[in-house]
Amino acid sequence: MEHFEGIESYTVKHLPIVKIYADRLGLVELINNLVPSEMDLPPGIYFLGMVLDTLSGRNPLYRLEQFFEDQDTELLLGKKVDAKSFNDVNVGRFLDKVFDIGAVKIFKEISMRAVSKFGLDCRQCTLIQLPGVCMGTTNPMETIHLRSLMVTARITDLI
Repeated sequence: MEHFEGIESYTVKHLPIVKIYADRLGLVELINNLVPSEMDLPPGIYFLGMVLDTLSGRNPLYRLEQFFEDQDTELLLGKKVDAKSFNDVNVGRFLDKVFDIGAVKIFKEISMRAVSKFGLDCRQCTLIQLPGVCMGTTNPMETIHLRSLMVTARITDLI
């Protein structure tokens, strides 16, 4: 067994594919440009981490640190990151910055980049309304209305 010393193994499932799409989209760089931060870890890494966690089965945010204890962060985040970086305080500070910028603005920028990068045809679109409260408002119906207006307005700009 001495030949296997220092070898680490992780169950990554579909997450490397998500990382590849995030890289093609320039997701980390986009979030870094939109969300100013002086934290040790760039905001785009927190965002990507939250996306990966959500697509892995959706742990609560307070378990992000636990999630990354069992992940190959170098493979999934593009660099070796200590799981402790995803503690509640750091993630909370990142989410405060997202709130300041506006989640709708970030969603709009990501959506428009996806349309551009992947050559999506937006002449015929199905609008999916997501229930829930978006950061920046406490009224769920206002959230749906804002998302609908934003997506509709941007799609008509492309036609």
